[in-house]
Amino acid sequence: MRRHLGKAANGVDLWFREDQATGEVTIEETSDAEPVVQSAKEARDISNGWTPSRELLLMAQIPPTFITKWSREDGVNYLQLPKDEFWKRCKRKIAEQGLDDFYVNKGRTAFRTGYQGAQNKRRFSLGRTNPAPALIV
Repeated sequence: MRRHLGKAANGVDLWFREDQATGEVTIEETSDAEPVVQSAKEARDISNGWTPSRELLLMAQIPPTFITKWSREDGVNYLQLPKDEFWKRCKRKIAEQGLDDFYVNKGRTAFRTGYQGAQNKRRFSLGRTNPAPALIV
């Protein structure tokens, strides 16, 4: 027996499933990845991931069900990881599973580590003066 429990705010459908033979109960999460892929393609085509102010560079758009799946596979909560570790793991999973359509911009990334100096110059971990990348989950 399968019953729809509802739709979460992030677009994920929750399903209750009970196997009549074994009595095993599971909760399933499903979502349609196509709107995310289309959104990433549009952002890639229009601006290559840059926001209009060019302060943020969108690197990828990943459906929430993939983050949940990868968290279970690796036994670690991706959303509690430091941003550099989160991005490293996401890039590895995207490459392993051939999900390049999630990318908006595949360029070299630099994560903002803070500000320094009286002129409020940005300091980046890779020594580049790019804005911080954003990742939509």
